[in-house]
Amino acid sequence: RVELWKHSIAVALLGKMIYRKELGERGENAYAAGVLHDIGIIVEDQFRNTAFTEALRMANKEDLPLWQAEERILGYNHSLIGARLLGDWNLPDEFTYVIEYHHAPDKAPDAYRRLAASLFVANHCCQTATIGYCDSPLENEARYKQCIEQLAIEPDAIELIMTDVQSLIHEMIEQGLL
Repeated sequence: RVELWKHSIAVALLGKMIYRKELGERGENAYAAGVLHDIGIIVEDQFRNTAFTEALRMANKEDLPLWQAEERILGYNHSLIGARLLGDWNLPDEFTYVIEYHHAPDKAPDAYRRLAASLFVANHCCQTATIGYCDSPLENEARYKQCIEQLAIEPDAIELIMTDVQSLIHEMIEQGLL
């Protein structure tokens, strides 16, 4: 759970920095979406623990992204659970759609596709850097490149921002915050 928290904070920081440094926007919603993007994992762990544990085993054994194993075992994945939960909490549609499509940003409604693509990029980079718990270490590299192109961001810029995120996470760990 600590590793999931660490991952979520890293995704939030990277998402916000992408918005600020590359897209010229404040990025508060990117930060909040990053913190919440895997909230469905927490719900599954708490309320469907046996099936969730089976999905984790399947993902590891068959070398699958967790969301695919969840769909096989549960019939849905943590993205959908998270979106439904945020909808029940009456959070804005922006959050529910971005959380629902954080593994498939090209399927998000047009109005939310940019934020979903940013969240995908942030999640992908944090998984690649193995910051905290990674639910989909096999994320689609082609989809990552597609999102980078859609956002008109140079891969080198993401690498520089990622270095900043890793430093911040390291500082937070040293301070006992993570």
